[in-house]
Amino acid sequence: MSLPALASGDGHWRRPGLRLHPLVLTVYAVLAVLLTYPVITSPARLIPGSATWALDEYTFLWNIWWFKHALLDLGTNPLATNLIYYPVGVPLVLYTYDLLNCALGLPLYLASNLPLASNILQWFSLASGSYTAYLLTRYLLRRQLAAAGGSASQLGPFLAGLAYGFAASRFVYLALGHYCIVTVQTLPLFALFTVQALERKGQGRAWRKYALLAGLAFALSALAEMTFALFMGLFLVIFALYALPRLGLRSTAVRIAAIGASAAVLYSPMLYLVVRESLPGGYGLQGWGDAARLSADLAGLFTPTALHPLSGGNWQEQLRQVAEGVARFSDVNTVFLGFALVALAAIGAVAFWRLARPWLVTGVLAVIFSLGPLLHINGRYLFDLDGLQTTFPLPFILLHYIPLVNAGRTPNRFSVLILLALAPLCGLGGYWLLVRLRRWWLAAPVSALLAMLLLAEGLSVPLPVTDAGVPQLYQQLAADKEDYAILTLPFGLRNSFSTVGAEDTQLQYYQSLHGKRILGGNISRAPSIAFDYYTRIEPLSNLMDVESYQAPRHNDPARDRQEAAELAALLDIRYLVVQAPIPGRVPYSDTFTAAFDYASSIFDLSEAYRDPAGKAVAYKVRQAEIPDDFTLNLGSGGGAMYIGAGWSVAEPVAGAAARWIEGRRAILYLPVGIPGDRILTFNAAPFTFNDAPTQVVQVWVNGRHIASYSMGATWQEYSTAIPAAALRHGANVLELRLAYARRPVDAYPGGYMIGQTGVRAGSHLEVHSTKDIAYITIGKADGSRHAPGLNLAVFDAKSGTLRSTEAFGWNEGERLASFVAELARGQAVIIASQGGWPDTVNPGICETLRALGGSGCPAPGSASYALIGVKGAAPGSASEASGDDAYLSISPDRRALSAALTWVRLQAQP
Repeated sequence: MSLPALASGDGHWRRPGLRLHPLVLTVYAVLAVLLTYPVITSPARLIPGSATWALDEYTFLWNIWWFKHALLDLGTNPLATNLIYYPVGVPLVLYTYDLLNCALGLPLYLASNLPLASNILQWFSLASGSYTAYLLTRYLLRRQLAAAGGSASQLGPFLAGLAYGFAASRFVYLALGHYCIVTVQTLPLFALFTVQALERKGQGRAWRKYALLAGLAFALSALAEMTFALFMGLFLVIFALYALPRLGLRSTAVRIAAIGASAAVLYSPMLYLVVRESLPGGYGLQGWGDAARLSADLAGLFTPTALHPLSGGNWQEQLRQVAEGVARFSDVNTVFLGFALVALAAIGAVAFWRLARPWLVTGVLAVIFSLGPLLHINGRYLFDLDGLQTTFPLPFILLHYIPLVNAGRTPNRFSVLILLALAPLCGLGGYWLLVRLRRWWLAAPVSALLAMLLLAEGLSVPLPVTDAGVPQLYQQLAADKEDYAILTLPFGLRNSFSTVGAEDTQLQYYQSLHGKRILGGNISRAPSIAFDYYTRIEPLSNLMDVESYQAPRHNDPARDRQEAAELAALLDIRYLVVQAPIPGRVPYSDTFTAAFDYASSIFDLSEAYRDPAGKAVAYKVRQAEIPDDFTLNLGSGGGAMYIGAGWSVAEPVAGAAARWIEGRRAILYLPVGIPGDRILTFNAAPFTFNDAPTQVVQVWVNGRHIASYSMGATWQEYSTAIPAAALRHGANVLELRLAYARRPVDAYPGGYMIGQTGVRAGSHLEVHSTKDIAYITIGKADGSRHAPGLNLAVFDAKSGTLRSTEAFGWNEGERLASFVAELARGQAVIIASQGGWPDTVNPGICETLRALGGSGCPAPGSASYALIGVKGAAPGSASEASGDDAYLSISPDRRALSAALTWVRLQAQP
């Protein structure tokens, strides 16, 4: 696509002024290099980032490396890896990958090194983002520019580029290492082509080209960061509403559909993978995912960032205060709008009101969304209004209830959309001011002043940087071409929602040199098994506890030493690499000694390599002997290191201690020491029910299909030979694939009835009554008042939702009867007594129990009584219990079960 030029009054582009494009782009490129100082002083080593923060900058360096390594070196899918979070591995479909930069950076990486390639990409993003905003604003002013002529009239669009590309938020995200939020150069193109596609009638079929280009820009932007899709969707809706009166409903709908269709088609391969990965779950957003904390602050919108040299703030100190929760704002201030930007945008909105309205609406809505679910002012969201404690909910709350959209947990990133809307308005305002000066010798200094004001507001020099040099020790590991794993200190797990231990993404980046598998790592969206696997292995869980100022939760030194040696053998962990702590980066800088002491107490270590600069030490790890005959008892509750995804807890199954496979796929990690052929045997039974089809199990080892079996209806042993060529030293991935899985709650509906009422329980129901206690549990909710007398809970039987709770004394039979009479017929109720059943009670109580399907009052002198009933059910049809200890439980099993296994054995072939 050729460079855009000026437009004539009929909307078609022409080329006067094309010579300005190289000059404008060059100026933006020079500014990108200068305003990220001191990166230019050592671009092959220094990268934007903050050593005492999350070190996310190294995530994006690792991304470029893995993208290249997977495609060109391994010939595998770059959207999944088991080189981190080994042996579980992680999918990278929902990961903050920035695939656009990975693709653009591939030739740069091949021609240089990772830090330099990444720095060039960041400079390119800043410069090209400014340039595309310049092009967008030129198009909006096409008629005015065509009439005015001359280079001076281009200064308005030039200012728009400065406002968009070099805003304060760009440098804050660079300093935080969030490079994907700087890859915004394609968003102005999306806006430009959308505006062109929605031009007034009479353009023939030219809009179709622009609709296709808008879809392409959408796909490229979403490849950089999926959150951008939300911003573009909001932009598209607003501009479609403003185009509606001009184009009419049919024409507007057709053009919007064309943009949406082209975007869907071009992004469809990735969209399909995103939806497929998201639907099964396992990526659960916990509550609001820190959305309240990661919101922009109303005061922060007009407060220069701590990166500004005149702000008087200290960047490292602000990061420390944010981490400790004592900063002025709840998070790092990323959304400083800038006074000059707002002033020029206001002028542009007033001067070009008809043109500016959709841009102004977009900007205002983006600001509101950036403030998050609750209004924050100076770090506070709870306000005292004359004694009334209140909050101010905001429209961001609505996004929380939209599937996929609710994964966007960072409202402050709406700064991207704010700038996309306000930068063109800034350009319009700058143009309006400059053309009224009418003399170039007046326009030149004023435009220079405006440019300096815009740049000064975002000034962040010197930009925080980190040293991306790799310690020499890792070159020693790289020289060893064998495939094995290393354990690192610090050791931890991190995703977008939580950190366990003391994860250091810099260590993940070092993998780009040594290439060995590592345990743990940083992944923005990880399935739950990625965390669960490590946290249930006691030596690793204890190690992360020690790093996080906690005492080990499972402290058994002898068992830990044995399990650590087995873990080292299973995962072929040959080295523990101990990284020197970064001063001020907690935890680890202050728990380093305790963590190393614990690690050396459970692993048998001997020093192997020491970095000459003192940055790291590698210790050889002694591994346990792997027996030729290995048996894993799945029903014992142990063996956590061998159990991967797809397994439920150890429990009794058909008279045996076993584990169910949840779903149609389960993973085990089986150790192999001395190479050779093996015999695999396992004892299994399928989940059966009336009219169940024959269950078929496929056995896969390390991605290779080994055998398939039609399973019998009861416990049975299945055995197959595995050739040595299919096995590897250390952990071997045994995957069992099943033909079907069914939920017991669906397969056995009669098994979850509330007595004989004909009503099914929709969730776990449990009631326990003794002389001293009355517990009622509905789902996970406590439904008891824990009061003497009768405790009553009303719940929705279908959904299992607790509706209300109440307590009644023994002399309150009329009140109980009145309460139950108000309930709708078919309403489900649980009752539990507390304090012993008296010899005489109000007759209204006995009648009310019968109205709920009970048999009436229990025998006098009963210590306890429990009922799960339904309003209007026949007397005696409810589920009841009485006596010294009354207990009832109905627990629908909603797990999707396919088969259960008691044990798995791997033996050397005779």
